[in-house]
Amino acid sequence: MRKSLLDRMDEKNALIRVLQAGQDYVNASKNYTKRDAVFALIACAVLFVCLNVFGVLVNISYTQGLITEFSYTWNILIHFLSFLIQVSIVLVMLKLRKQKVSSFGLNFNAAAIKSMGLAVAAGLVATLLFFPRIGGSVLMHGGTFLIMLRILQLLFSSFSEELFFRAYVGPRLYGVMRSKVLSILLTGWLFGLAHVVGLFSVVFTAGFTPDVSIGILPLILASISHIPFHVVCHWLYAKHNNIWGATLFHAYWNFMIVYLIL
Repeated sequence: MRKSLLDRMDEKNALIRVLQAGQDYVNASKNYTKRDAVFALIACAVLFVCLNVFGVLVNISYTQGLITEFSYTWNILIHFLSFLIQVSIVLVMLKLRKQKVSSFGLNFNAAAIKSMGLAVAAGLVATLLFFPRIGGSVLMHGGTFLIMLRILQLLFSSFSEELFFRAYVGPRLYGVMRSKVLSILLTGWLFGLAHVVGLFSVVFTAGFTPDVSIGILPLILASISHIPFHVVCHWLYAKHNNIWGATLFHAYWNFMIVYLIL
């Protein structure tokens, strides 16, 4: 049987070999069936609906004058509700499939240390790439308590997204799809799509007019733009089948983008 282009990339492309998943991740992914993949896609659909409903509620609050500006309180609330939504969906799906959370690489062991080491290296590379754009940090304003609160916010937000996309959705698509490259790209696009859907709640609470019209193409491009970031986080997770390295890098990336560059 003639192999597809994506399959040949799996075998021959040097970058793919570097990003190759660890054996623990591969073995764990083999345990999932097509039904698990379907449940993962359903979980994504439920997440998108929840985020959209949340955005509509925020929009209504904005038009009614209940929200007048994008305060830090609203920022925390958005991330906290997003955390609850994603974790709740994953737990419900695991319950329906009679699966355990222990398969998510939550252990803080030697694999976690190695994964976090890779995250530090990836963070250094990201810092070098974006260093020319780094300006004054908003993080330094507000006192020690507020600084710690913001750091915890980043960690919890990053953890929930890693739990949902890298630990739950990703392995289930990776395990059943013939092309592993395509499974990674698909998961990355779903990850980006969640941010595009969730962006509406942020846009509306930031004080922009709620009746702004956004075309379909910009939304598609915005969702695709998250794929490279997902590839890095997937690598950090899949290399040692552990969530902590990806969570650490994700939190640092958000910290750099939100508090140092913007």
